[in-house]
Amino acid sequence: MAYDIYTMNGIVLDVYNHKEWDKKFVFFSKEFGIINIVGIGLQRPKSKLRSYITRFCNISVDVVHGKTGYRLVRAVSNNQGFFLYKKEAYFILNKTTKLIQELLPIGAPHINSFLLFVSLSNYLENNIVLDSNSNKIFYKNALNLLSALGYRKEAKLVDETVDYNENNLIKEYVTILSENGLANVIFNP
Repeated sequence: MAYDIYTMNGIVLDVYNHKEWDKKFVFFSKEFGIINIVGIGLQRPKSKLRSYITRFCNISVDVVHGKTGYRLVRAVSNNQGFFLYKKEAYFILNKTTKLIQELLPIGAPHINSFLLFVSLSNYLENNIVLDSNSNKIFYKNALNLLSALGYRKEAKLVDETVDYNENNLIKEYVTILSENGLANVIFNP
């Protein structure tokens, strides 16, 4: 039986165990959006692909589409991995990941969302993140994501000229989610 092999570059958003020796991971790419991929045997101690599949790493994968979904064939590191060593930066990226997974339908490509996530990762890697500004960074990016997806009236993806007050950001964020029936997506700061 012949299979079509799809190659895509993107970011691993989440990884979890599946069955006895397999792993499932959520992959976010510009071309395919968010998809779930099964890695057969990735939990085995001698698996060569095991080290490539970690949260927030930037990799290139080859997958085949089977009966029940995508299956991993090959993974290659892109050398510009999104490994975040700062605890606060990791939590911001984690919260943004949950938001993206809630709002984007599976398999729907959304280039603006992908580019926002990449720019957030670059910002977090290159800037100091403190406890005092971590929520502000998350809410600004959440509002940008809501703009990109059409939930927010202002379609500006990045607006560095406005200095947001954190309380106003939270109120605007909660209002937009409530107006669009997305109250279940609200996170506790």
